[in-house]
Amino acid sequence: MGIALAHKLVEPSLSMRNDRYFESMVESIDIYDINRRRGCSSVLFNEDSPVEWKFASKRISKDIYEIKWTATIQRPWHIYSTKSNKDLGFPTKIVLQKNASITLIDSVLEVGDVLEKDEDGFKLRYYIDRVEFVQKVRVNKPGKVFIKGKLEYMPCTESHCLPEMEEQFTVLINNQ
Repeated sequence: MGIALAHKLVEPSLSMRNDRYFESMVESIDIYDINRRRGCSSVLFNEDSPVEWKFASKRISKDIYEIKWTATIQRPWHIYSTKSNKDLGFPTKIVLQKNASITLIDSVLEVGDVLEKDEDGFKLRYYIDRVEFVQKVRVNKPGKVFIKGKLEYMPCTESHCLPEMEEQFTVLINNQ
């Protein structure tokens, strides 16, 4: 069971402003407004994410590894690039926990067919079907290193967006 919002906001009456139901909807209305400004209308409902994530590491050289986050996206959904304009879409964000055992090399690389759309003079960048985010790291010590963090993203279609989602991850690097 979920909450659905209409595609049109209605000014609440004075009696509604004091109503507990109206107060409980404020958070949903705020989400609606954010999505509307980002070029999406929003219908809020409980649904499994249309994005499947896989995490892996790959040795490149003696102490250099790639961490890979691969998103498989169900059609008609898309997710935004890490480089998308944050005023129009919710860019995918990779947040790593602090870890003295690794040093980041460069920024996150995106591998996939990026689509661009001009929206109010800004470029909106997003992916359909599949995208891989790759971060190179230098491992500063031998042995097992666990890299933990979270992915933040927002799945959207041409007509609506789901609320911002979060996916926790742990990636093992075995630097032997």
